[in-house]
Amino acid sequence: TSVEGWWTKMSSQSKGLDSMTMLMSWEIWNEKNARIFRGHSTLPTFMLAKIKLNDANWVTAGAKRLGSWMSRE
Repeated sequence: TSVEGWWTKMSSQSKGLDSMTMLMSWEIWNEKNARIFRGHSTLPTFMLAKIKLNDANWVTAGAKRLGSWMSRE
């Protein structure tokens, strides 16, 4: 019934989902700021590639549970 309730339920059931959600939100936030303040926009395919690269970097740094959410390509 609330975002907080959904977040709590999903976080307890899915390890790494909270990290994935935060990393994606961060990239979307940065893209919004680039569009508003710098007049620069990124194509969705490049933005997705950037999200995947950042996720991979976090996994390499030790975020093991995040790795279970990354697609295997």
